[in-house]
Amino acid sequence: IPVIMGVLSRAMSGSRNPGAESIVTVAAVQARSVTGDTKANVEAAVAAVHAAIDDGAQVLVLPELGNSGYVFDSRAEAFALSETIDGPTVSLWAEIARKRKVWIAGGFTERDGGRLFNSAALVGPDGPIGRYRKIHLWDEEQLFFERGNLGLPVFDLPFGRVGMMICYDGWFPEVPRTLKLKGADLILDPTCWVLVPGVVTPENPVSAYLHLASAHVSSLHIVCADQCGVERGC
Repeated sequence: IPVIMGVLSRAMSGSRNPGAESIVTVAAVQARSVTGDTKANVEAAVAAVHAAIDDGAQVLVLPELGNSGYVFDSRAEAFALSETIDGPTVSLWAEIARKRKVWIAGGFTERDGGRLFNSAALVGPDGPIGRYRKIHLWDEEQLFFERGNLGLPVFDLPFGRVGMMICYDGWFPEVPRTLKLKGADLILDPTCWVLVPGVVTPENPVSAYLHLASAHVSSLHIVCADQCGVERGC
């Protein structure tokens, strides 16, 4: 599982005083998730999380729908693989965050009553912090999920203000810009970028370019953690 590490410092403080910037080490854990194999998906990601923490990571981002896998055959399958916000996956992330004194953001298939959301949870040393539900659903995601209904929250953490978005949200410049205007210093972005023939290719990774541009024009940091590999032909 590739883990990309980086150190963020610029504009990561509440006071904005020169010399008072926060310095935080982040890790994007880019894992392959097999749809339906939740146990193995979570175990592999957790092993990578611990390895990244051992290497100094303080903030860790996991991929979009990393617990369940991304390529569903039906809504029934998606529902069967879903969890509540206090289910086993997020609870495990919260336990790791508490024990290892880190912050973890990760994507999961969220069940809320009879509805499903493509969600991301944020947990830290003191427990659950918040969640985000994907607003811009891409392609067949609309067959399985409801549009996010929690807005674009920004969370105050000890090292700065953090927002979240998920994958296709980054194609809409108003999302990172809104988070910036609400005070975010850093955006954590679980993704599952896919190749689209003639549009998004290995030679022309449009999704990555768009996120780079958004980070530049809004003067903030965006940390993207992608699923990788091939799953059900995608």
